[in-house]
Amino acid sequence: MLRSVASHAIRTPSRVVAPSRVITSSLHSSALTQQSITDKVRHTLGDLNKKIGEAAATGIDKAQEASHTVEEKTHNATDATKQGLDALNKKTGQAAASGIDKAQHMSENAGDKAEDLKYQAKDKAQDLKHDAKDKAQDMKHVAKDKAHQGKAKAKDAADEYTN
Repeated sequence: MLRSVASHAIRTPSRVVAPSRVITSSLHSSALTQQSITDKVRHTLGDLNKKIGEAAATGIDKAQEASHTVEEKTHNATDATKQGLDALNKKTGQAAASGIDKAQHMSENAGDKAEDLKYQAKDKAQDLKHDAKDKAQDMKHVAKDKAHQGKAKAKDAADEYTN
């Protein structure tokens, strides 16, 4: 804006006639003022740029710190999850092993009991077989005795009938 005012002042004839020295001085002073304003704007913009850069760097640093913190917490959570799953897996394995051991023990006990029952059944069958043989022998002897008695009675009856 200052440049356009200075440019306008040069092109438009002034109504007040002033010595040329003043005009030159005012032009010179105007150029200095213009240059110092430009320098001030540059300086201000440079400072502003520097502050924006510093703020951006701070923001980037904070974002990196936050990212690192999130990454660290994610890593910690992952480690905790892995440890929890490992512990769960170990406990599950122990429970399964215990269940397998109990099942094998019960199976062995059942096998032993079945074996015991098998021998008991064989012994009982042998006992019953011997008892049956003994009873059969006894019955055979009783039957022979009865047959002899019957024969003797029949002979006595026949003798009595024939006498």
